[in-house]
Amino acid sequence: MSKINYPHDNVNGINYQRIKQLHPLVEYCESHGIKLRRSGSRWVGRCPLHDEQKGEAFVVHPDQKWECYGRCAKQGDVTDLEMLLYGGTVGEAARRLDPVAGTVTTNNIISFPSPPILEKPKLLPTKKNPLAFPYVLSDEEIRQCHRFTVRLLEDHAYMEQVATFRQWKTETIRDLALDGYLGRDDEGHFCFNSAAGCKSRWREGAERRFKFQFGKSWLWRGELMPSVAAVYLCEGETDAITLIDRGLENDGHTVAVGMQGATLNIEPWALLFTNKHVVIAMDNDEAGQKADASIERILSTTAKSIKHFWSSMEVA
Repeated sequence: MSKINYPHDNVNGINYQRIKQLHPLVEYCESHGIKLRRSGSRWVGRCPLHDEQKGEAFVVHPDQKWECYGRCAKQGDVTDLEMLLYGGTVGEAARRLDPVAGTVTTNNIISFPSPPILEKPKLLPTKKNPLAFPYVLSDEEIRQCHRFTVRLLEDHAYMEQVATFRQWKTETIRDLALDGYLGRDDEGHFCFNSAAGCKSRWREGAERRFKFQFGKSWLWRGELMPSVAAVYLCEGETDAITLIDRGLENDGHTVAVGMQGATLNIEPWALLFTNKHVVIAMDNDEAGQKADASIERILSTTAKSIKHFWSSMEVA
C-alpha cells in the first residue's frame, strides 16, 4: 500500500528514489525469474523469499513497494528485495543496483537529500510530507496496520460475512485488503487503514460506534488522487467501497475516496483536487447537505468540474 514509508529512503548518501527509477519493481521481478500477473492496480505472484508453492501471496503495489501476505510477511522496495534475494546489507544491495550510490569524488560531488525527519506535520504540503498528512504513522503503527490486514485476509468466513451484510462482493474486500486499506483489529472489529491512521468501526445494539486506533481523520485512499482524472468524494469509507464494488474504478481513471466524517474540513487538501473532475457523494441528510455545500465552496477554485451525487442515508 502506498501509505508505507521505509526508514532508509535517503541515508548514507544513497538515493533510493533514483534506484527505484532505475529499476521499476515489476521489471526487476520479471528479470529475476519472479513471475507476476496483473490484478487490478497491483501485480501478484508466488513469493520468492519463502519458496511459496501455492497461492499468490507476493504483491507489488503501484507505489513501487512489495509485500508478502504469506508466511514470511516481509515487505519493502526494490533495494530490500535485492538484499533479501542476494544477501548483504541494504547499502551493499543499493550499490549493486546503482554503482554510483553514495560515491563522492573530488571532481564531482554526488549529493542527495538529507534523511527525512519525522516531525509534527503541518497542514501544508512540504518536501517531507507532500500530501500534508495530518498525522505521520510511526514504524510500529505501520506494522500494526499490516498485522490487522493479514488477520482479515486469513479469515475468509469473516470476509464473507461482511460481504453478505454490506452486499459487497467478497473479492472487493479482499482486493482492498491486499492494497492495505482494510483490516480487523485486536478486538475483532472491521477497520480502515489510511495514510494517516487506523479507524475501527462496529455496532453495539442499534448504535454505530467507531474509534481511531491511532492517527487522525483524513481522506481514506486520498493518496491515490494525484494519479487519476476523476474523484468521487464520499461521506465515508463504506460509501466509497460500495462504489468500488459497483465497478466505479474499472476505467482506470477514477478513484473513490472516503471522507472520514461529514464534518472533516478538506480545505488543507484542496490542492489534491486541482484540475480533477470531482463528484461530491454525500448522504442525503442534513449533515450531508451541509458538507456538500462546504466542499463545493472549497473546491470551486481548484477542481476542473464539480457534480453532485446523493446517496441514500446509511442504514447499517
